[in-house]
Amino acid sequence: SKNVPSSVSSPELVVAENVFIQKKSTIVEKYLEDLEFNVEQFCKEIGMSRSQLHRKITALTGLSPNKFIRHIRLRKAKLLLQNPELTINAIAYKTGFNGQNYFGRMFKSEFGMSPMEWRKSEVEEM
Repeated sequence: SKNVPSSVSSPELVVAENVFIQKKSTIVEKYLEDLEFNVEQFCKEIGMSRSQLHRKITALTGLSPNKFIRHIRLRKAKLLLQNPELTINAIAYKTGFNGQNYFGRMFKSEFGMSPMEWRKSEVEEM
C-alpha cells in the first residue's frame, strides 16, 4: 500500500464529517419552503454559534453557511424539475427562492444552465 500522508483524515473521521453534513442538510431541507430561513435560524436550530458553524461548514464543504443553504435548496430544485407537472415558479417557491428570476440566476450560477435548459436536458435523456 502507498504511504498515506498523516494529514489525510481517517475513514472514521470522514464518515463522522459526512454525518455532520447529512444532519445539517436534513435541517435545511426541513425549512426548504421557508423564504425567511437564514443562517441565524440555522445556527439556532443546531445550537452552534455563527462562527462555529461557519468554520465547520467551510472546512467540510468549502461553502459558507449561506452558500451551503442555497446549495441544498438548488439540489432539491433539481429533483423537483424532473416533475413536468411543476412550474419553474412553483419550484422556486417550494425551495425557498423569492421568485423565478432570482431562482433562475442562482440555479444557472450553480449548474451552468437555466432551470428550463436543465429540465429539457433531463427529458431528452429519459
